[in-house]
Amino acid sequence: MILLYNEAVDKIMDMNLIVAKVHRLIKEQPDDMCSLSPMQMLAMTALYKHKSLNMTQLADLLGIPRQQLTKIIDALVAREFVERKVAANNRKLVLVQLSQKGEDFTYSVYCSRHRQMLDFMEMLSDEQRITFLEAFEQIKSILFDIGLKV
Repeated sequence: MILLYNEAVDKIMDMNLIVAKVHRLIKEQPDDMCSLSPMQMLAMTALYKHKSLNMTQLADLLGIPRQQLTKIIDALVAREFVERKVAANNRKLVLVQLSQKGEDFTYSVYCSRHRQMLDFMEMLSDEQRITFLEAFEQIKSILFDIGLKV
């Protein structure tokens, strides 16, 4: 049983290398993105998907402490990518959302990455593409089963 755990840990460690290699294949980035940290980009991506979140929701989604998120959001607000708004139904609740500049930027990154991922998928045979997508769905399902939102 321990051998299976060790093998699983080794495979997970290998996954970091694999993800890094795939990421390098799709690395073309808009100029501004080069100055964003990966966590800033993840925060913007989450806000693009969910439109408006409070800080606790966003911190939970990203899996980071609120204190760390505050620094990330402060930097994005300073660059005018993100805005803080008071919730209409609860004046004590502060929501964060993308500004128009942030939405435009995130959309351009999404389009660029989408195009690059299509190029990556075209490198695979139909059988490889199906296997790749099925494996990805299995990983997502396992992570969801143990309580990790993906």
